[in-house]
Amino acid sequence: MLTATANAATYRIGSGCAYADLGAAMTYAAAHDFDSQVVFQLRTGTEFSGLYGPNYGYASIEVIDPRWDMVIEGGFDDCLVAVPTGYTTLKTSRAGAGMLLIENSLAARHTVTIRRLHFVDASDAQALFFWDNATAVLGTSVEVSNNGGGISLAAKVGSSSANWPQLTLSDGARVHDNQGSGIAGSGTDT
Repeated sequence: MLTATANAATYRIGSGCAYADLGAAMTYAAAHDFDSQVVFQLRTGTEFSGLYGPNYGYASIEVIDPRWDMVIEGGFDDCLVAVPTGYTTLKTSRAGAGMLLIENSLAARHTVTIRRLHFVDASDAQALFFWDNATAVLGTSVEVSNNGGGISLAAKVGSSSANWPQLTLSDGARVHDNQGSGIAGSGTDT
């Protein structure tokens, strides 16, 4: 599991913080941040994801070919506290879409570590998408529930297993009570 490094850029998100939503923080980070790791911290409560990425229509936040490792963590009581104590419920900002898509077609594998986030109520879609060479670790207090589907893993047809997405569930992460599949895998031709 990825832990924040001392030189990681940190973006604080939520009411009263520097960024209103995860999409706004990612937009800024993509244009300005060249560190090897980026940390996104969300305040406790319910947050809407905001919008980021090319708008393929799969998710509110679509990260294509990330250039850094990411930690996305909820549960921070205010914008200044360094240690989370609760969790954050993340809801989609795009009707009929999930919350987060990570697609990595680059040779370099980057990891997204997610902690203390509940992904709920994407009733018409999978909540999370991890495609191609994407690596995801879902850890402490992560819950994916009450969505159209849970997690989608997909790799291009004919790609070697070294380029398939990798998913780790640890520290009690739960995927349950989704309308479709909990965790689904497939090959794609896109």
